[in-house]
Amino acid sequence: MNRFLLFIGIILLCLSCNNNEKGKVSEERNTYVPDSIKASSDAMGNPVSDNRKFIRTADLKFQVVDVANTTSKIETIVRNQGGFVIYTNLSSEIENKDTYQVSSDSSLETIYYTLRNELRLRIPNRKFDSTLQAIATLVDFLDYKVVKADDVSLQLLDNQLTKKRANKTNGKTSAETETYTKEKADEAEIADRELSDQLRYSTISLQFSQRESIKRSLIPNNKDIAAYTPNIFVKIWDAIKIGWTKIEDLFLFAIEMWGIILLAILAWLLFKRMSNKTNTRIQNLKP
Repeated sequence: MNRFLLFIGIILLCLSCNNNEKGKVSEERNTYVPDSIKASSDAMGNPVSDNRKFIRTADLKFQVVDVANTTSKIETIVRNQGGFVIYTNLSSEIENKDTYQVSSDSSLETIYYTLRNELRLRIPNRKFDSTLQAIATLVDFLDYKVVKADDVSLQLLDNQLTKKRANKTNGKTSAETETYTKEKADEAEIADRELSDQLRYSTISLQFSQRESIKRSLIPNNKDIAAYTPNIFVKIWDAIKIGWTKIEDLFLFAIEMWGIILLAILAWLLFKRMSNKTNTRIQNLKP
């Protein structure tokens, strides 16, 4: 009986040890993160353990439904993300133009054009992914999307070492060497500041357009000058109107000169009467 109880105790002790080991293994598995997942997180802009620095850029080309409306929405997204627009180029590219004569003095002009815009954005690095996701909702058709992360850790380190060497050699070398070293240090300082700016703000370049549009308008026909020349019937009618105008002018002139005309008529009647009397006397004097 004692042996049986001892055997049962040994079995329970072994089972307890196995459960503890399984718990430890389970805990270790839960806290373990593969290197591949860390690398993926680093590529998405999360901080890395070895202090690497990435300059992140994106280049997109796509089509939208309305360029003007999309431009306004993108500018709003940029403002909400704490960024700013550094370049914009809105233009219309004429694909084709047709002119069809619809009358003697008018033509119908049809223009086939494509409205395009180019934008360059600066976005805080921590808002890079969310900005791209917001812009993606505006895309009707994607031509391409290129995202790059350039590691500039070594370049930053080189700039720092260049500036340290300049400080160490200050006053310990010849004037010519010291001037050259100072110039190198200044160049390193400028490059360092430029890299720091690019690390704080990522650059996104966008090229987008909408589907081909059509604009029609009625324009004067300036090519066929002969179309403006009236035909013979129009010329005859114009001559009749001009002749009637002359008659009206003559009638108005007669009304204006009524006094002179009346005197002329009276003088003519008087002359006619006197002439008749003279003729009558002459006939009476004849035998």
